[in-house]
Parts: sequence; structure tokens; C-alpha cells
Amino acid sequence: STSESEIEVPVQVQMPLIEINAATADDLKALYGIGDVLSTRIVKYRDLLGGFSRLEQLYEVYGLKPETIENIVPYLKLDTSRVEQINVNFAKAQELARHPYVSWDLANAIIEFRSVNGFVNDLKTIQLNELMSEEEFQKISPYWKTKN
Repeated sequence: STSESEIEVPVQVQMPLIEINAATADDLKALYGIGDVLSTRIVKYRDLLGGFSRLEQLYEVYGLKPETIENIVPYLKLDTSRVEQINVNFAKAQELARHPYVSWDLANAIIEFRSVNGFVNDLKTIQLNELMSEEEFQKISPYWKTKN
């Protein structure tokens, strides 16, 4: 028989953090409130973006409720070095416009800007030329680079 001092106390299971830019849909299903549909949507949107640059981008995933996001964020980590960047000096309009944050108009405006002004050395010059709002620039700039 077990003496009272040997009664087992359930151990709190510490869930390992999930790196959202490397996670598979199956990995994400370990999170409370995330099933087949949402895990697949998160991965599809992440791939469309080229990776998440901020966890707040989860709010852009269709059907993912704010309360679900608040529940899962403590279990997520974000490696922004995994974000894929497009070189604005060499990308074609189609390449730029493939990104969810870039309209065809903006993609063409960048190509036009580049043909008039030559190479872009600093992303800020795109923003300073009012090709987009400050808010749009903040969203898109993590996905752009000017050098290889």
C-alpha cells in the first residue's frame, strides 16, 4: 500500500513552443481550438506571405477567431529569419503582385519607379515617394529587400 507521502501529484504538462514559420498543419493541430481546417489555412496563408513577420498576422487568417488567436499565441514562437524576401530591384510585377499585400497597381508602380529612378538602395525611398501609405509600408517591408 502507498503511504500518504508517496501520493502522486499530476505533473503540469509543459507544451513545447511551436515555431509558426516552420510548423506543419499537423504541428498546429496540437494547439487548443485548431483543427484540420484552421491548421491548413494558417499554413497556406503563411506560405502565401512567405512566412509570418508578426504574430498579429494571424488575425488575417480567414475564420480564425480573435479569442482562438489569444489562446494560442502563448504557445507560439516566431523566427523572422525564415521570412522570404523579394528583391524589389529584380522582381517582375507578377512576382511582386503574388504577395497578399501587393496589388497589381502597386506592383506596376514599383516597376515604373525603378525604371525611372534606377536601383532602389533603401526601401524607405519607395515609401517616401508615396507609392503606398505608411501602414502599407510597415506591413510589406519585412518581405522586401534591395540586395541579394
